[in-house]
Amino acid sequence: MRRGPGWRASARCSAGRLRCSAPRAAVIRVIAAHLRDGAAASWQGLVFDFNGVVFDGGDFRDAEFSGGLAVFDNARFSSGTVRFNRARFSGGEVYFGGATFTGGTVRFNRARFSGGTVLFHGAGFSGGTAGFDDAEFSGGTVDFSHARFSGGTVDFSAVHDWSFPPVFPWTDTPPSGVKLPGLA
Repeated sequence: MRRGPGWRASARCSAGRLRCSAPRAAVIRVIAAHLRDGAAASWQGLVFDFNGVVFDGGDFRDAEFSGGLAVFDNARFSSGTVRFNRARFSGGEVYFGGATFTGGTVRFNRARFSGGTVLFHGAGFSGGTAGFDDAEFSGGTVDFSHARFSGGTVDFSAVHDWSFPPVFPWTDTPPSGVKLPGLA
């Protein structure tokens, strides 16, 4: 059987799993485009399962999580930049349970958390940077109560609205690397 020149690279991609960088980036790009307002076919309110996906980049800028479910459980944010800038979490559920943030940058700059539920239960922050510059926490539930913070930077110091702050696992001083408004 004759095969094209790229068959070996394709053979290393695990079917049904988003493990190869180029196909993974294409899938993420298509899904994110359909989560933005004005998409020709809106996928807002649907269910997306990114369980166990390795993120070494991705662009969810301007995505609307207004219903449905997005599961990032056990995802690995290990390099590159993943952007949730200007994303709106206004309904539905988004889970980062058991996700690991070990390198790279995850940006939630100017994201709006105004409804719904965003859970980081069991997420581990041990490297890289998660930033929330100009983010708005004005409603809904954002819960880090069972997350582990052992390294890297999780920066809330420049949020725009902190009227409904996230739930955290500490009651007094945050762990090293976690920057809160007024404490940076």
